[in-house]
Amino acid sequence: MAISRQHLKTTTVSKKGQITVSADARHSLGIAAGDPLMELVLDGCVVYMPADLALEDLQKRAQAALTKTGITVDMLKANVEARKEARLMERYPDLSNDTAP
Repeated sequence: MAISRQHLKTTTVSKKGQITVSADARHSLGIAAGDPLMELVLDGCVVYMPADLALEDLQKRAQAALTKTGITVDMLKANVEARKEARLMERYPDLSNDTAP
């Protein structure tokens, strides 16, 4: 994607290290006061993106990777539960689900 002049804006860093996100960018991305942004520093560049969009993209990529390998979310949940139970029994061998008070 080519960067046009209308997409390229300049901002200044304040004495407190703060920057202002332009109104156009805030409206375009749905950013409101207090919304979290993720900061990515790569090769001398700083990129800010709405955290919810970045996490949504990460979720889609993770789901696609899981689908490609044949792993389902339910399989992951079952594995997590099994590992939690195993760890619990490892740490507290005297506990048993069969023992009623």
